[in-house]
Amino acid sequence: PDTCDREHLIKFGQRRGVYPYSATASKVTARCNVKLPVGTVMSGDTLNYVVTEYIKQDSETSLHYMLLQCETTGEAGNSYIGALYPVEHIEGFDEAMITEITQNGAEEEETEAFRERYFDVIDVLPMAGNTAYYRKYVKEAVDNVGYVRVTYSAPYVYITVTDSEGK
Repeated sequence: PDTCDREHLIKFGQRRGVYPYSATASKVTARCNVKLPVGTVMSGDTLNYVVTEYIKQDSETSLHYMLLQCETTGEAGNSYIGALYPVEHIEGFDEAMITEITQNGAEEEETEAFRERYFDVIDVLPMAGNTAYYRKYVKEAVDNVGYVRVTYSAPYVYITVTDSEGK
């Protein structure tokens, strides 16, 4: 596994239950003058976004807020905040706008990062209570984890987590 190509490294990882992280899509919050049904496709900055959840209607402005997911996986949808346009006609539509990047998308895990994680698993088997266990648990339970720091101060365990951008 030290020098093998990605395909064979993945096969080694499968034997230990370690798989490369897949690319994920960014999620954004958008506002619109009409309520968009779940599944509606909107376009902005050469990317398409799909409405996945209706959040609320602002009582003061009557604008509707929704959660959308970028159709393109990876980091492509991590930076655009601006106007959205419907792919198909929507009755009463005037404007829609991405207001916030709710969750950054991530690229597929690079080969060398996967190789390092593979060796981490082999070097220390995660068992309940040890540092490797907490790191593994957090990285599997939370999306876009970049770094996990585990410290102990009896009787507590403190876990510090940053995202893939170090925030």
